[in-house]
Amino acid sequence: ASAWRAVPSAAFLNTHTRHMRLSFTLALLLAAPAALAQSPSFGLKAGLNVSTLLFEDEVLFEDDEIGKDPRLGFVGGVTADIPFTPMLGLRAEALYSQKGFATTVDFEEGPGGEPFSGSQILELDYLEVPLLARVAIPLQDGLTVDVLAGPAPAFLLSDGFSCGGDYNDFGEFDEACDGSNVEDEESVFESFNLGGVLGLSVGAGAFSVDARYTYGFSNVIKDVAFDDDVTDRSTKNSVFSFTAAYRFGG
Repeated sequence: ASAWRAVPSAAFLNTHTRHMRLSFTLALLLAAPAALAQSPSFGLKAGLNVSTLLFEDEVLFEDDEIGKDPRLGFVGGVTADIPFTPMLGLRAEALYSQKGFATTVDFEEGPGGEPFSGSQILELDYLEVPLLARVAIPLQDGLTVDVLAGPAPAFLLSDGFSCGGDYNDFGEFDEACDGSNVEDEESVFESFNLGGVLGLSVGAGAFSVDARYTYGFSNVIKDVAFDDDVTDRSTKNSVFSFTAAYRFGG
């Protein structure tokens, strides 16, 4: 009799199985809204880069006749948010990003002994692929603040100079000021640059605005571009970016 009691009846097994199926179905129904809330979202973004190049030795720009200014450039592309939890996720982007910096000169005595003034902009255009950890901080009225941090690999698409003022009146600057490299001459700029990003994004519904800083960990200019007696070859990108985005889904 004791052995018979230890063996569940068929009726008991059928009833227990039905309960398990019902519980599993209810769990799926309850989990569905949360799963939908965690689905990825994709979007488009565009905005402004304010960039410069950091040299370890900035002594050249301490001269009153030579000024250093940021380059104002375009940044834009596609963005995707991949949530892991309601407050933690990954933001992956592919951006066309214009970087570089500008110099201005105003010499009382330039080439030929005449006054010389002009401007020159170093134009470095990249395909940048930020991979950022995203921590969401929900606020009232549907606003969300995202804290962003992570690496930003960048691949150089083009490099060159654009010039203004007296630079365009001297033949020796023609090749450097045509907006691209000299034909058949190897670029002195590294084709890959690794940066780090720290920023904030504020969103409401499908719209968001983003402010971030990107610092280049790797050098922009190749060592071969420097004289042998130059020991300090540190040249790093430094960029503030301000963008607006519109997202689909999520």
